[in-house]
Amino acid sequence: IRVFNSDYVEANVGSCEGKLNPIYILGQDNNALIAEIENDEKQLAELKEKHSRAESEIQDKSAEKRKIFTQIATEIKTKVVTIKWGSYNRTKAISAYEKLNLESTINDSEYHDALASLSQPALALLAEIEDPQTTIKPNQIEALVREYCKENSITNAISDLQENSTLLSWIETGMDIHRDIKFDHCEFCKQPFPETRKEALEQHFSDSDALLKQKIVSLQNSIAELVAYLTDPLTYRNTDFYTEFQNSSEEKRTQLITVRREICATLDNYSNLLNEKLKRRGESYPVDLSPIKAQPLFSAVLEYNSIIQQNNAQTSKFNERIDSLETKVEQYLLTTITKEIETIGIDLEKLEATTNLLINGDEKNYGIAKLTRTILEKKATVSDSHRGADSLTSKLETFLGRDELKFEHEGEGYRITRYGRAAQRLSEGEKTAVAFIYFATTLSDRDFDLAQSILVIDDPISSLDSNSLYQAFGFLKTETKEAMQVFYLTHNFDFLKLMLNWLGHRSNKKCSSFWMLNSSLDTAQIRNTKITELDKTLQHCSSEVSYLFKIIYKFHSDGGDGTIESTYHLPNVIRKVMESFLEHNTPRADSMFKQLKELPFDEQKKTALYKYSNDLSHPTLSNIDPAQAIETKTNIGHLFEMMKTIAPAYFNALEHEAKRYIA
Repeated sequence: IRVFNSDYVEANVGSCEGKLNPIYILGQDNNALIAEIENDEKQLAELKEKHSRAESEIQDKSAEKRKIFTQIATEIKTKVVTIKWGSYNRTKAISAYEKLNLESTINDSEYHDALASLSQPALALLAEIEDPQTTIKPNQIEALVREYCKENSITNAISDLQENSTLLSWIETGMDIHRDIKFDHCEFCKQPFPETRKEALEQHFSDSDALLKQKIVSLQNSIAELVAYLTDPLTYRNTDFYTEFQNSSEEKRTQLITVRREICATLDNYSNLLNEKLKRRGESYPVDLSPIKAQPLFSAVLEYNSIIQQNNAQTSKFNERIDSLETKVEQYLLTTITKEIETIGIDLEKLEATTNLLINGDEKNYGIAKLTRTILEKKATVSDSHRGADSLTSKLETFLGRDELKFEHEGEGYRITRYGRAAQRLSEGEKTAVAFIYFATTLSDRDFDLAQSILVIDDPISSLDSNSLYQAFGFLKTETKEAMQVFYLTHNFDFLKLMLNWLGHRSNKKCSSFWMLNSSLDTAQIRNTKITELDKTLQHCSSEVSYLFKIIYKFHSDGGDGTIESTYHLPNVIRKVMESFLEHNTPRADSMFKQLKELPFDEQKKTALYKYSNDLSHPTLSNIDPAQAIETKTNIGHLFEMMKTIAPAYFNALEHEAKRYIA
């Protein structure tokens, strides 16, 4: 007896940390091959030991080579001290050594001359002065000063405040203070604050006045930033330039400072005018402004930058010369390690040839790679579990419709992998699929006699999607058909119908029986379950439509008892059958009325059908119709006639199933 259920899934798959047992389907053990495998594995271990020693020697020689290059890189970095060589390291030394041309290297005398030349100083490159045209907009600043002085923001001005700027500033400050506290008395004299005076002051200091003040202060801040930019001292000294440029650089520097000071004086005047305007915001008046002379500044910056550019050009040429000397020193020092590096290179070539021979072998001897393959091939002949893994993987791919999960041969068993790595966190559906494929394949194990066995298969499609349901049925049908006896258990209706269709219509269907568990409460309200025969409706009706068709077909065939009670439920049944029929034959229409209109059938009979099924299958709160029994039989006849006319094959199939059920 073999059982497939949730316990089997957990025991054999579980979290996939364990290993599935092998399935022996192909071939027999071969003792001679086992002896050969043992001898091959001993030889393989010896080869791997030799390979490991050779690899260790390669690592030692490589480390020695790296150490030599590290030491020479440090010496080169010490001799050549410019910025370019500040990050010089072993990697750069190796790269330079690989490009080294011994014929072009310098001799000892030239090397010492190069070192002496490298001691000559070189001036650093100078950054140019920032172009002021991006910062200074003279016309814009001048226009804003004129505009703000002409602007009058106070509409209800108090005359004595306009005439006394000191008093204006004092009261404005007091207004700001009194807005944050109670505005009913003066904090200076502690006297009540007259309401009329408060209104007059608030009108004087209006929103437009605050806005004008804000614009003036903003412009003052911009002017202050510009003055700070123009008063920033030039950091270059005479000694930053080569001798031939020192006089001209000092001349241009003085010229630039003079022009900057002239512009700053003009800006200071603008700032004073704006300070005055802050006190006279209630007035509109013109101002006499000296223009900002920006063009001389622009020219002075260009001329000073020209001197800097000429100085930098000399530095660049100087660096080219220094760079050439440094390269010669580097090449000379690299030649001092040539013999050591060549000796290590010869040793590494020999070791690499040895490892290659150990891996790949030659015409006379197997290497590690070929011997490993040979051992696997011999093991495959002895133990067929790896071929079983291929078969299981193929079945699993068919079952799931995807190929990332595989059965991998491991020792004498299998392990489940996903994309080549041990599978973890399988879904419940994947666990069921893996376990079911494994179970189905074990039925062909050479140690198991299926024809003399009993199988119990409990809900094999648990957690599977609809596609896998049919795959599961296919595997069951194929793998279990030769068993002496099989018990299938399921909660799934679709799977039940597949089993009924297979077992209920086979030539040997008398060998099959169908049962169900019925739960009920006894008199003590205790839940009990009984095994009973499967409900005939489940056995013989393939769908709800076939079941409903059977009801009206039976009524139409035997005529019923002619009572209203026997026909009261039939309008709903007839409507459901008709809706299903119309849905298959007129799917475009969006109502039963429109669907009926599209069918090429007798209009009077279609109208009668629609009226009957629509009125009697919906609550109308009207009286019971005494003619319902007669109308029911008549309209069933109309429905059957319409179905036979429009879709005879569909009607015949339903009729055949209904007759079989009734019989």
